[in-house]
Amino acid sequence: MDPSSRLGLVLSGGGARGAYEAGVLAFLREGLAPDLRRAPLFDVVSGTSVGAIHTCFVAATAHAPQDQGERLLSLWRGLAAGDVFAGLEDLLPSLVKRVMRGARGCRRPTGPTVLDGLLTEGNAVERLVRDEIPWPRIAANLEAGHLSAVAVSATEILTGRTRVFVQQARDQSLPPWVRNTNVGASAAVLGPEHALASAAVPLLFESVELDGTRMCDGGLRQNTPLSPAVRLGATRLLVVQLGRSLAIPDGAARSPARLRAYTGVPYLVGKLMNAVFLDHVDNDLDRLRQVNSLLDLGTEAFGDDFLARINAAAARTRRAPYRRIDELTISPSRDLGMMASRCARSDAYAREARPLLMRLFELLLPAHDPRDDEEVEADLLSYLLFSPTYIQALMELGYEDARRRRDALERFVAVGGDPA
Repeated sequence: MDPSSRLGLVLSGGGARGAYEAGVLAFLREGLAPDLRRAPLFDVVSGTSVGAIHTCFVAATAHAPQDQGERLLSLWRGLAAGDVFAGLEDLLPSLVKRVMRGARGCRRPTGPTVLDGLLTEGNAVERLVRDEIPWPRIAANLEAGHLSAVAVSATEILTGRTRVFVQQARDQSLPPWVRNTNVGASAAVLGPEHALASAAVPLLFESVELDGTRMCDGGLRQNTPLSPAVRLGATRLLVVQLGRSLAIPDGAARSPARLRAYTGVPYLVGKLMNAVFLDHVDNDLDRLRQVNSLLDLGTEAFGDDFLARINAAAARTRRAPYRRIDELTISPSRDLGMMASRCARSDAYAREARPLLMRLFELLLPAHDPRDDEEVEADLLSYLLFSPTYIQALMELGYEDARRRRDALERFVAVGGDPA
């Protein structure tokens, strides 16, 4: 691998929205030029939440790129709602028992009992992570040079800090990792617990103990982990973004359907989850582009040695040198919350969903009047709707959005050229 031109893959979180990532990754293995789709492609892979599961899968199957796409799509097709939410009939009594157990624990001098997620043992996500990812192959692929580093991020519950778990080949050491007191890194041999911790949405999935502390969803603080990929040597980043919302015209924003939705708790919680889990990527990408722009302007104004001079001046206070990082972002061309809303009201979903699950998800839909001529996005539901219909639609959308960018992807992946 050329250390001056390392390609990084950055995958973010979003629950059921992760099926979009699977569609994009499938296109990379089926739709690019043969010499590209048969190659390992990525030097560094970094992920958070559901993106951490995909990250580990990509790293563990890097030796067999020709199988990655179809295998990943098949895994997602198996995540039917009835499996992910197995035991939902016991949801209310389970919730009461857990809350009461936690309340009793808070009064004990030995400390509170952990209030785990409602979906704990045996759910389809946990089975996929434990059984379908060949974990020993991550180390083997690193040693074989199929990739150079793998990183997954999780959140420490007690401190709120982000912990980045990094696996590299045995002869590699963890690079300097100084950013701020809220982010730390640890060398690790990645296993199911790391992926499950990163994907453990609070209150829904069980938190995981790693290194003596309880961990949950890494997307709470760092949903799209650009920084780990850069610190591990990536000079080009392929970013799959799950949170892009399409602009709503002012007139449509004040429509009767939207005014009814604004007053509903599901709509407000969905927007809050977008802010927590999805909006980080825009800030990270903006910051990356600003640095690139400053470096380009500096080179134009002061000459080709500008970058070397500024790094020499910054060496006294900055461990990592400044670098220009090229990026290509694939993001949804349709609003995923709107897709979830339409799916949950469709005849296809009514045929495949269990009655209790349908009643629960109806509570998460924005208020809707049959006379409305428009649908309102169900952002909250878009994270939870592990419905075959919705998952298939997301995978097809990811595949098609990547296909539309085929020429840019081939240029970017092959030689790191300008993706524009």
